[in-house]
Amino acid sequence: MPWCRTPLGPWLAASCFALTVYARSPGPQTLTAVPQGAIHVDVNRLVDSAGHSFLIRGTALPEFRTLLPADGADTPLGFSPYSSTVFGTIRQRRNMNAVRIPLSLADYAGDPDYLRAVADAIRRANGLELTVILSAPTSDPAFWRECSAFLRDCPELIFQLDAGGAAGMQELIHAIRIAGAKQPVLVNWQGERLPDDRNAIYLVSPRYATTRTDQDRDRQLAGLAERVPVLASGLDPELDATSGECLSLPADPSEAEALVEANLDYFDAHGISWVASEFRPGKLIGDYQRLLPTSLENGWTCGQPDHVGFGIGQVVQFHLWGAGMRGLFAVNAAGNFTLARGSIAIVYGAIFAEQDMHNRRNPPPTELGKVSVRITDRTGLPRKAELRYVSSGWGQANFVVPPRCVPGPALVTVQHSDGTTESASVTIADVAPGFWTAPADGRGPVIAVVRGAVPGKPPLDVPLYECKSGKCSSVAVPFAGNNSRVVRLFGTGFRYAADLSDIQVTVAGIRVPVLAFGPAGDAGVDRLTVRLPSRLRGRGEVDLVCSIRGRLSNVVRINLGLAASAPYHWDLPPGFPVPRVPADNPMSLAKVQLGRYLFYDKRISVNQTISCATCHRQELAFTDGKPKPAGATGQALPRNSMSLVNVAYSAALTWSRPHLRSLEQQALVPLLAEEPAELGMSGRVREFLRALRMAGTYQTLFPQAFPREPDPFTLVNVCKAIACFERSIISARSPYDRYHYGGDQNAISDAAKRGEVLFFTDTLAGCYRCHGGFNFSDAADSAGRAPVPVPFHNNGLYNLPGLFSYPPPNLGIYEFTHRPDDVGKFKAPTLRNIALTGPYMHDGSILTLEAVIEHYASGGRKNPNQDKRVRLLPLTPQNRRDLLAFLQSLTDDQLTRDPRFAAPF
Repeated sequence: MPWCRTPLGPWLAASCFALTVYARSPGPQTLTAVPQGAIHVDVNRLVDSAGHSFLIRGTALPEFRTLLPADGADTPLGFSPYSSTVFGTIRQRRNMNAVRIPLSLADYAGDPDYLRAVADAIRRANGLELTVILSAPTSDPAFWRECSAFLRDCPELIFQLDAGGAAGMQELIHAIRIAGAKQPVLVNWQGERLPDDRNAIYLVSPRYATTRTDQDRDRQLAGLAERVPVLASGLDPELDATSGECLSLPADPSEAEALVEANLDYFDAHGISWVASEFRPGKLIGDYQRLLPTSLENGWTCGQPDHVGFGIGQVVQFHLWGAGMRGLFAVNAAGNFTLARGSIAIVYGAIFAEQDMHNRRNPPPTELGKVSVRITDRTGLPRKAELRYVSSGWGQANFVVPPRCVPGPALVTVQHSDGTTESASVTIADVAPGFWTAPADGRGPVIAVVRGAVPGKPPLDVPLYECKSGKCSSVAVPFAGNNSRVVRLFGTGFRYAADLSDIQVTVAGIRVPVLAFGPAGDAGVDRLTVRLPSRLRGRGEVDLVCSIRGRLSNVVRINLGLAASAPYHWDLPPGFPVPRVPADNPMSLAKVQLGRYLFYDKRISVNQTISCATCHRQELAFTDGKPKPAGATGQALPRNSMSLVNVAYSAALTWSRPHLRSLEQQALVPLLAEEPAELGMSGRVREFLRALRMAGTYQTLFPQAFPREPDPFTLVNVCKAIACFERSIISARSPYDRYHYGGDQNAISDAAKRGEVLFFTDTLAGCYRCHGGFNFSDAADSAGRAPVPVPFHNNGLYNLPGLFSYPPPNLGIYEFTHRPDDVGKFKAPTLRNIALTGPYMHDGSILTLEAVIEHYASGGRKNPNQDKRVRLLPLTPQNRRDLLAFLQSLTDDQLTRDPRFAAPF
């Protein structure tokens, strides 16, 4: 899809929806009402503290986890289901007013701060105008008593209960009420007798197979909805399973859409609340990065869970928008249908201009590519809009809402070159704030500038975002000492705010002073100036939200940097010691963050083609999946890329350098090595450091990481930062860890348990002799231990005739000791994540883990220097399978998705 660009950089475009939509006349659009204050039941209505009635229009989120990362946390900006970004999308772009949060009983039992984290998520959702429905798969009154007591002060909250029979349900309601919680309860009531609670909502689960007609719906719902408030749950056709729901859906996509729409229309007409499907990939959205709705348009296959593109997301969204599929619709910069006077907005659908055209003039024209857009406000007066961009086919037209439009219901009409027109309903308002972001997705790093940010340079506007090779990231606000910083944010839709008191801006949940607002010069572009107090410094990348006269902006990201003094907390489970850290390079959050950027930056190689991450990929436990890697110039390297997982515990840092003990020193090897060349920076360090000095990201990160140095841009500091990041890559969340350290007997299979016995029994496999301890390596080190010699082993991989039994140049530590009995001796690497790190051995000569087991079971090739512990093993075929299952249980899948270790660009 084409992108519109302002002189400020890319702004919103496909942030809303590259969608096709269905032909139907545009109806009036209504913003889904949100409650103001405490919710209660009035006969068959839900009302707020002011007595205003409302209906729930929501979606369900995945299970709320704290002991494991949430789904979606591995996306580039960490848009987990519980991020403010997702909450803002559900409210603004989906026009919903509620989310259902399922609780995890395992996390509740294992995390003493679980309910506190739940409360934080509820407050965050409420702050973005979302009521929360809290559910849990338990009928234990003690759970609900404790949970409701902790959350009884959250007014915009509903407890969803699950219990068998009327008596069990009544007991749960009683537990909540004696805890002092007055919020409504959502009950799955099967009997005719109503529960003894006036604040109860009734849960129903209509199925598509039995709701084909309004008569079907009347039989199930009409009578009940006249007596009590009803909430319909589910509404998901279960396309990811070979289910009755999926099979009952009409095979024709248009008929299926019509059936879903008919249910939603019925609920609206009968005052029934609903929660539609789930807000996760393969349900209402395709993924957590773009958050685009799924579609039934291209058909589907029941039981194809890997396909996340089909679903009812579009039908639900356009129902809530009052728009028609395959028609026309318009949005503002925040992604909803309220357009501000004088703002830039987007209309999607059949534009059909002569060609894709960007306007370069100011003011923009009212016709572009023989296409025009007009706004007809509630007075009936049509006004032509200035155009910023038009597309030649199905696509978009970016336009400026005429400032003289009267607030209220309106029509946006696109007139084509042949005189035909298409219209969409919108709402005109004085303000509807939305900020520009980079990339142009409406939810990434905010397009903003800070004045005079670079010491020693003339005052100028320095961007707080940076884009490189199509990837954009935020640049930290350069706080100086205890001084605040003035930041200018760019967007649209807020120039007609009455005064500064109308505008509220929160950063990391803290309200900050607004200094000025108004037009920025270009048509439709506005500027908002805020002051960030120094106490915000060091909070990293956080959410920024603006509210003007009760209208929310999109949720964007701003980087407050990492305070150099911020302590680094080791995230270590029981049984893991604290790593040894050099006295001259203590860990800090700022250094870890800087090291992460450097680790993934291709500027670190001579021709900018590879980075450290090229040979150490997160999804492969920081190996590269090749027998032997190649350097930046294509020269083959002699040894397999070792995993960097738990390298903080490594007493030796390469396959065969016995005296290389420091990660800081090791970082120089790939940087400066000439034969063979890896990163190839020998003789080019000065140019490399100059490039870092010129990059906006590093102009902030280096001084934060090394605040006491007059010139932090040194090769020593590059190595120190990379070393700190590498030390932070701790793997301790494998199934085996949950079994061995966490006591979860179901975390690993019976085969893996048998394999553990083999692994740790001398007379069977005895692998632990070289791969023992918490890190499954005898080359382990940690803080507080006295340094000991690092063992290196000859594992019988080769036995060549002649002077060297191992093929040169891989002669083991002999290359450094020149002792004949050291030929073929290499470090025993950690076995953590071993299933991800093949090919195996120092030269990548064994391709599979099964072949590794076979090599050791056969006793090796009887090398004269061979370690005595490498011997013929009495392993049966079942033993081999069990040992493999045990080794596979050491895989930490969370490590491969952890956003702390992912590319920051």
